Amino acid sequence: MTRETEGFHPALAADADGRPLVAYHVNTVSGSRVHISHSDDGASFVSPRSLGDGVDREWLASELVFGPDGMPHLMYERMIAGSDPLDVDIIWATIVEK
Repeated sequence: MTRETEGFHPALAADADGRPLVAYHVNTVSGSRVHISHSDDGASFVSPRSLGDGVDREWLASELVFGPDGMPHLMYERMIAGSDPLDVDIIWATIVEK
């Protein structure tokens, strides 16, 4: 595995049809990003996509759930740039495409 594919702190949920969705963070050269991926067949996952604003400050995907509307919702943390000591925002995101 490369640095971009090693995932940490995964959150896992399954939709109403039992298809798994996983979110996790990967360390990058400049920080970390939250990635999300899903499986349509239960045997393999599609290529992950990165969430957030592309500034490499997202980490710790901690809750992944499907709402009553069937849409996945994810809670993760975004580091506040320049904070010392480290400070974070809690992000609650609705994933509009699986």
